[in-house]
Amino acid sequence: MVLLQIDGSVTDENNAKRHHPAFLNAAFRPFFLLGAAFGALSIPAWVLSFLGLIEFKFYGGAYAWHIHEMLFGFFPAIMIGFLLTAVQTWTKRKCIEGWWLAALVLTWLLGRIALAFQPAFFRDYTIVIDLLFLPACAGFLARPILQAKMWRNLFFVPILLVMAMMNAVFLFVLKAQYLFDFVHWSSLFSHGHFLPSCLRSKE
Repeated sequence: MVLLQIDGSVTDENNAKRHHPAFLNAAFRPFFLLGAAFGALSIPAWVLSFLGLIEFKFYGGAYAWHIHEMLFGFFPAIMIGFLLTAVQTWTKRKCIEGWWLAALVLTWLLGRIALAFQPAFFRDYTIVIDLLFLPACAGFLARPILQAKMWRNLFFVPILLVMAMMNAVFLFVLKAQYLFDFVHWSSLFSHGHFLPSCLRSKE
C-alpha cells in the first residue's frame, strides 16, 4: 500500500497550469527541507547560546527553547510534511498546495523566529503565532478526509489538536514561571536583599 506519493499528483488537476513554484506542489517539499535545516542548525545554535555568542529570548532560556523546539518545532514540521502529502494518496483529493501551503510554512517559520528571539513587532503575539500552526494543519488535513469519508484516517486530526493543546500548556506554564521569577527577583532587588548594607535604603 502506497502511503506517500512523492510527486503529490493525485488528480487530473495537476495537468493544469499552475501559478506557483513546483516547490509548493506538495507539503513534504518545504516542510522536509526546512525541518531538516532547522534540526541541523538548532543544536549548534543552542551551543552558541551557552557560549554567550547569541541570546535566546525564549521563556526559560536556551534549555527550555531546545526542548520546546524539538517537540513542537522540528518534529511537527516533518510530521505535517508527511501527513499533508500522504492524505492526498489516501483520499485521491488535493489537500494543500501553492500559496496556501506557503502561508502555512510561513506560519511555522514565524513561530520559530518569534519564540526564539521575540522581535519587538512580534512580542505581543509570540505565543499566538506559534499556536496557530497545528490547528491550521488539523483543519487542512481533516478536509479531504471528511470529503472522502475515510473515517479510519481521521484519528490523525485529534492527535494534532492534542499536540496543539500540549504546546499551549507548555508555553503558558513557561511564561507564567518566567513572569513569576521576574517579579520575585525584582522584588528582592527592590528591597535591597542583594545589595551591600551601605547601599540598602534606610527605613
